[in-house]
Amino acid sequence: MESSWWSSRWPCRAQDARPHRGGGGLGIQGTALLVDEPVHRHLELSARNLPGVKATLATALNVVDLLAHDTVVLSEAAVQRVSEVLSP
Repeated sequence: MESSWWSSRWPCRAQDARPHRGGGGLGIQGTALLVDEPVHRHLELSARNLPGVKATLATALNVVDLLAHDTVVLSEAAVQRVSEVLSP
């Protein structure tokens, strides 16, 4: 059963975000970095259980994580936070 938090912030179920060869879900192949602001415990715990998936805060985003993952998925809140931090 999906929580209202998960379905309102991410457009898929937790099990669909995992990397896999067959496609489906978000269509992520390889490793994935999930960025949220603030990060929620459910996202953090889900990412820990999926090989190749890491969850992080938008304020903790760094070049090493960006380059180490094949796909980066940001929530709307994370995009707004990154924009605020990077704007002049």
